[in-house]
Amino acid sequence: MTRASDTAKLLGAGATILDGTTISTADNTDTLTLTSTDADANSGSNLRLYRNSSSPAQNDLLGNIQWEGRNNNSQDVIYAEMRSQIETTTDGSEDANFKWSTMIGGTLVDRLAVNANATVFNDDSVDVDFRVESNGNANMLFVDGGNDCVGIGNNNPNSFNTLADNLVVGTTSGENGITIATGTSNSGRFVFSDNTTSSNDAFVGAIEYSHGSNNAFFFYCSGTQRMKIDASGNVTNSTGSYGTISDEKLKENISDASSQWNDVKALQVRKYSMKADELDSADKIGVIAQELETSGMNGLVEETEWTDPDDILKKEKIKTVKYSILYMKAIKALQEAMTRIETLESKVTALESA
Repeated sequence: MTRASDTAKLLGAGATILDGTTISTADNTDTLTLTSTDADANSGSNLRLYRNSSSPAQNDLLGNIQWEGRNNNSQDVIYAEMRSQIETTTDGSEDANFKWSTMIGGTLVDRLAVNANATVFNDDSVDVDFRVESNGNANMLFVDGGNDCVGIGNNNPNSFNTLADNLVVGTTSGENGITIATGTSNSGRFVFSDNTTSSNDAFVGAIEYSHGSNNAFFFYCSGTQRMKIDASGNVTNSTGSYGTISDEKLKENISDASSQWNDVKALQVRKYSMKADELDSADKIGVIAQELETSGMNGLVEETEWTDPDDILKKEKIKTVKYSILYMKAIKALQEAMTRIETLESKVTALESA
């Protein structure tokens, strides 16, 4: 402060300075300190930026705080700034915004904008990332600004982006997943949509788990339920039919299958129930994987990982059966049986005619 009159004004309570004032220091001590010694719970100390305009209007700048320094060409540069503007001056409907800006590549750009209708990060659309760090993950939420995709627990979601996926969860190490929690009588679902103008377009496809339907899975296609898996693992579909790719142009090494007579004859068709259902008697029919292996049909058995429904972290290897191949073996054996029957019928007819 350079003028004695300004000093005198500041020494008195409620002093008002009507022109610009500069406070300068030659070291790193605090240049200005606002202190309140009040002991109550009200606000203090207070810094007020007041634009007392006689004709307030939209976009009036209410005040700004700038952090300014020099560059290597001895030029003054505003490296960061906070500012607020009026958006609406109508009595009872006043709106305002508040923006934080920093210098990026020689341009002051908005990094955070709090507007009347939204809170926006990176409103100037520059190539910067947004990252939220948790206690144990440096990239708990990561928005890749340059590649327009989002990672959860992943700071390089674009590396998975061959299908233009907008969201990637987890990395290629450790276990990752998404949990959809609902009420005990409600549903959780993934919905696939291509339009919002009609309910069918907004619900083109979906995968739904319904607690209210006795814990069943539903699969929708073209806006219609196509398949259901009930709590016991039974699969039903809306048409009663199913198919697989069988076009000749996709196949090679085509020849007649060998005899399946002995394999089918060796099958042991069993009645059983699942331990998880805790039933007193059998309610299902099928084969046992280990018995198929004993019969020499190892090719119909494979191992997969089974998750304990009571403890999802507990996993073990279990055996599954390729029933689709088993059915084809049965058809081949049936054809063989039909041929034998027809041969016998011909012989019986010949004997009866003799």
